[in-house]
Amino acid sequence: MNTYISLLRGINVSGKNIIRMQDLSQMLTEKGLSNVCTYIQSGNVIFRSGQISAFELSREIEMWIMSEFHYKIDVIVQKHEEMISVRNSNPFAAENPDPGNIYVVFLKSVPAEKNIRLLENKNFTGERWKLGKGVIYLYARCGYGKSKLNNNLIEKILDVRATARNWKTLLKLIELSGK
Repeated sequence: MNTYISLLRGINVSGKNIIRMQDLSQMLTEKGLSNVCTYIQSGNVIFRSGQISAFELSREIEMWIMSEFHYKIDVIVQKHEEMISVRNSNPFAAENPDPGNIYVVFLKSVPAEKNIRLLENKNFTGERWKLGKGVIYLYARCGYGKSKLNNNLIEKILDVRATARNWKTLLKLIELSGK
């Protein structure tokens, strides 16, 4: 059995796509996932599965959510080990910036090189970003709420679906999934 972390995009935000974590957890358990545990209300789920492909798991969870809750939600699934790699590859770690200003944007697919260049040619004052393996690391000095380089803009420029998590949430998900 592998341990996975799934990140649901855009649920329980501003009164839209409301899914109670208890209901989500119950549904996932009924579908055969084990040790299902949620963290906060923004769609973070840790579970175990014998299935190998995180991509297939994400597609299945999306279909289950559509069937059960009638929402088209993007789901990104990562193995516990992949999340550790994301943590360990933080390009801003050596600078010791305020971890409250670091965010990770998980990309659902690999962006085209031309779209990456478009993003590289934009200037975001007070913000820096680095492309990692399947993620964008973002340092937003004034916080994500005021960031110009937000999830919607990243999706638009890169033409990929994505979901963002703050550094504290990433660390907590790794901690919870390691148990």
